[in-house]
Amino acid sequence: MNHTILFFPTMRCQLKCEYCHFRTEARKIPYDWEGYDSVHRIERELTAREALDGMAQLAPYHVEFSGGEPLLWPGFREFVAGLPAGCEWATTSNTLEPVEDIDFSKCKFWTASWHTDAERFQKNVFSLKGKVPIGVSFVIRKDAEDIRKKCAIAQVYASNGIRPNILRELNPGVSWTGSAEWAYLSNLKHLGWHIVEDEIPESYAFESGFLCRGGNEYVAVMPDGQVYRCYSDAMNGKPIGRLGETIPMSAEPAPCRRPCLGCALDQHAHVRRLEVVA
Repeated sequence: MNHTILFFPTMRCQLKCEYCHFRTEARKIPYDWEGYDSVHRIERELTAREALDGMAQLAPYHVEFSGGEPLLWPGFREFVAGLPAGCEWATTSNTLEPVEDIDFSKCKFWTASWHTDAERFQKNVFSLKGKVPIGVSFVIRKDAEDIRKKCAIAQVYASNGIRPNILRELNPGVSWTGSAEWAYLSNLKHLGWHIVEDEIPESYAFESGFLCRGGNEYVAVMPDGQVYRCYSDAMNGKPIGRLGETIPMSAEPAPCRRPCLGCALDQHAHVRRLEVVA
């Protein structure tokens, strides 16, 4: 893959997960969504055809769906079925919407975000097993009871051949550094679970100052087709263009001193830390 596209096809969601940084009440368009202390206005969401045509200049590419809930985007099925040869996709989804009739031929991985609507979620997760590589993600609070409860549920999925992904809650004022809770979760790696520790930091104090491939090998695309250099800029920055127009990709990694917001793609885009400027 030459490019990775972090694609937010919609910021609408039918859940209000306690750990989520985004707050969107809307079911209809246009709508406002709030994330990382900024309010954004979405006047119109892309159609599948607009997204496919606009991304053609970046092919071959890998699409990482995020949101919002990607399956609430009306164009989801048409988009994944229409991906050109050499392209692929993966998604993070609350997996509550129907999953039938999705073309999985170019899907590399499905990450199902666990939540308390267990019956419908579990039915969909098990219907996906065997069709696509799948994992179930658990966002763990820094709380002994929450750890015990969610790890017990994760074990049920693990015993059925579905990989648990364990993520730390990251919110202002929460730090896992040196904690007994993080030591316990880290030790679960021996079970074959994916303990997410390399992609994101252990606290909300995200670093800044990197030579970065954001806008070089990787871009973020919002529901209205605005293209941003990276996830952090999509939350609190200026677009570099929009789908349907020529996107000015950087020829080489570029220096950036803005703080990152913890997205795994942002972290992977980092080349090296920049020296502090007095």
